[in-house]
Amino acid sequence: MVAFVSVFLWAGFGPGEGQFQTSGSFGPLTTTGTASEAEGRFVFGGFGILAGLGVLYYAITQPMRILGRLPDKGAKPGKEQDPDRD
Repeated sequence: MVAFVSVFLWAGFGPGEGQFQTSGSFGPLTTTGTASEAEGRFVFGGFGILAGLGVLYYAITQPMRILGRLPDKGAKPGKEQDPDRD
């Protein structure tokens, strides 16, 4: 996941000139065009940041769940986890 996120962060914040294209369709209508470098970097950088935060959240919470410091997602509030559960 880090490698996936790094591509978006590189496109959004990395050095060099960026050339971005846009396309969209609604039913039979299709449009294509060229986006400015600022627009492309904003979209890629914004998605990269959001995806990176998701990866960071997952990297923190999953080890805590494995070690038993967070309840399982399916556990009922106020109930103890069964450590012998398969």
